[in-house]
Amino acid sequence: MDEEKLKKELEKWERKIALDPENAMAYFQRGNVLDDLGRKEEALESYDKALEIKPDNDAAYCNRGIVLNALGRKEEALESYDRALEIKPDNDAAYCNRGNVLNALGRKEEALESYDKALEIKPDNDAAYCNRGIVLNALGRKEEALESYDRALEIKPDNDAAYCNRGNVLNALGRKEEALESYDKALEIKPDNDAAWNNKGVSLSNSGRKEEALECYIKAIKINANNGKAKQNRRALIGSDQFWDSLSEDSQPNLCESDEDFDTLTSKEKLKGCSEKDLQYIRNLWVEQYRLLHLLSADLEQVGHYTSSTVFETLLQEQEETKGKGNPLLLCSLAAANDPTEGTVFQSLLGEDCMPSQKIRSNLAVLQTSFSSTIDSLNQFRLYGKHNGEEGTGLCLVFNRSFFASPGETSMIAVKKDHEPSSLEEVATCRKLPLYWVLYYDRDSGHVYYTPACTEYRLNKELKMTKTPMKQADRKKVQDIGKSLKRIRDNFKNISKEYQQTALEMLIYLRHLVKDAAFKDEKELRILSLHPYNDSSLRVLPKKNCLAVDYLPVIDDEEEYLEKVIAGPKLRDFANLVDVAKFRLHRLGGKREVEFCQSRAPLS
Repeated sequence: MDEEKLKKELEKWERKIALDPENAMAYFQRGNVLDDLGRKEEALESYDKALEIKPDNDAAYCNRGIVLNALGRKEEALESYDRALEIKPDNDAAYCNRGNVLNALGRKEEALESYDKALEIKPDNDAAYCNRGIVLNALGRKEEALESYDRALEIKPDNDAAYCNRGNVLNALGRKEEALESYDKALEIKPDNDAAWNNKGVSLSNSGRKEEALECYIKAIKINANNGKAKQNRRALIGSDQFWDSLSEDSQPNLCESDEDFDTLTSKEKLKGCSEKDLQYIRNLWVEQYRLLHLLSADLEQVGHYTSSTVFETLLQEQEETKGKGNPLLLCSLAAANDPTEGTVFQSLLGEDCMPSQKIRSNLAVLQTSFSSTIDSLNQFRLYGKHNGEEGTGLCLVFNRSFFASPGETSMIAVKKDHEPSSLEEVATCRKLPLYWVLYYDRDSGHVYYTPACTEYRLNKELKMTKTPMKQADRKKVQDIGKSLKRIRDNFKNISKEYQQTALEMLIYLRHLVKDAAFKDEKELRILSLHPYNDSSLRVLPKKNCLAVDYLPVIDDEEEYLEKVIAGPKLRDFANLVDVAKFRLHRLGGKREVEFCQSRAPLS
């Protein structure tokens, strides 16, 4: 029933209540309609009023339990179902719903007993068989789960949920083709079953059919924009080696459909009047941005973050709002960076002949923090450790791999963590971000430098390999980077001038991962995060006159990210700093020993 019909139905029952304030059935039906409208608290009040008038209404207790469960009040829901069963011991629906709550509370065996009781009362209760299958699967009794789903389907052959769940079990048993058949059957019955589309995508992905999996995730998101699992699976898929390895060199997978980041960066207003030809080039650019981000993803065991001793001490301070954990690092806007050409070098690489004259005005703030693969480098200390004009001071904080998200794991735009639909708590912004290598571009020579570890790999003006000797795996990586950059340049040049502005805004990540070659000795890596200006987590740093968000503390949710602290060669009072740092790390809950040492980088 659509919303308008529900509202009319609500008015009908409210008129009956106005005529007869003691009409228990009217209050009961009013509660049902309010529940359908999503007005849970009001539905609860209506059921309570019905029970006040007619205390032996088992159906009201049963529906009341459904609402309480939806509100996350599970123990109260159980009490409500138990009260319904006291009134009517053969209420199979109450036993079935009771089983659902017990399952959610982790009380699997009790849930199973509740479903069995429902089936004892009503042997043709397909929902009880279906839910029983879910619990049996969770208990590892997969063959019994299959039997339960098959029994549900004997009773109700068009039970799409049973087919979907049956597919999950078959997939877990390694029976991939049967699983796909089961998902297809679910979708034949209910084409808009977003869970079936998502699960089919998982099965296809596990079978190596990556592009087909992507299409399934897209369909799931189109049907249900709040399907967090499909979104997560989609993000993980396009960030994986297997996905890109499965594509041919010229393949252009459908990465724009149902992509919130793409929709944010290329709004309908910006693309108004855009030809299909231009749109295709823009879509190609989006694919290539993802491909290049994948190629630039870093997965190092340790990375260095060069900073001052003052910043480090601040990181280790206790604050009430962080519940004893240290102050987080900050992601700052790129306006605070030391490269005056920040964000413009990439445009030069595209070719100045096709550059729009106007300045790029994005509706997103780009925030970043820089790291380095050169953990103990005098050059880095000189770059980052100046204090009162004196070089060679400062610290290198060495973080472990778990400080960062897995490559390709997150959205470009700051996203919300996936959470239980029953939770009423506001979800936190996702704070772990993937780490990317920075490319360096020399406008004079036309060389692009890709510099993991301490080796310079070069591409020439045509974005082809130079004769730099390297391992075959590294050679392929550099070749792929060059091909991707060339495809970006070629597609960009083919876009009509009036839409190149939009294209540049869309390539926002790449604009900030290409720097001037003068900085190539930094061997820099970055985490990047994009935030709309109305994002509540954004704040202004008055001293730096830039935007910032909090990043991870050095100790967070029992994870310890700090491995080592290296002092610059001219840092004074290092011994005192070590004592203070060890004390504060211990106070913050640190359980492992952090290594403290002074730089061994040669003085030159």
